Formats: sequence, C-alpha cells, structure tokens
Amino acid sequence: MDSTIRKLTLICPQVLQPTFLDMLDNLENLPGYTILNALGRGSSIDQMNQQEKVIGAMNTLMVIMILPESQIDEVLSSVASNFSHTQISYWVEPVLDYARLQ
Repeated sequence: MDSTIRKLTLICPQVLQPTFLDMLDNLENLPGYTILNALGRGSSIDQMNQQEKVIGAMNTLMVIMILPESQIDEVLSSVASNFSHTQISYWVEPVLDYARLQ
C-alpha cells in the first residue's frame, strides 16, 4: 500500500447489496473491505418500503475500505457507472496509521 492511504466509506440501499458487492469484487487490486448493515435517516422517505417508513429509517449497507488514495477515483467511477440514479453516497477520510497486529 502506498504512503497516502484513505478510508473510503460507501452507503447504499440494502436492496442493492448483491449487485453492489459483486461489482466491488470484480475491481482489480482492491485490498478488501468491511460490510456493515446500517439504518439511514434523511430526506429519502419516498424511496423507503412500508416497513422502513414505520421505523423511520432506510435499511442501508455501509462498505468501509482502507486503500491508496490513487485507487479512490477508480472505485467511485465504477460505482457511478454501474449504479446511476441510485441513493449511493460516500465520503473519504484521512488515515493516520494502518497496520495489522501480529
């Protein structure tokens, strides 16, 4: 991994999970990622199913990855080209340190 690493967080509707993860798995040299089930609250109530409207939150998938800054554009371009017009959001954060404990 190069010296400038970042944390990329992607949030997408739960209904996209199989296709979304397949797309990520097909990207070259992706170092891996963590998947979390989450609930999203916001202005997208019109896109919620009945159960989500009752609880007041949309079922979402949070994907977190630590990767070289140089790979972020490739991941985001792939997401944008494969999932246009969907409620996918992302943010990028600096990573001060990253290692695996031995």
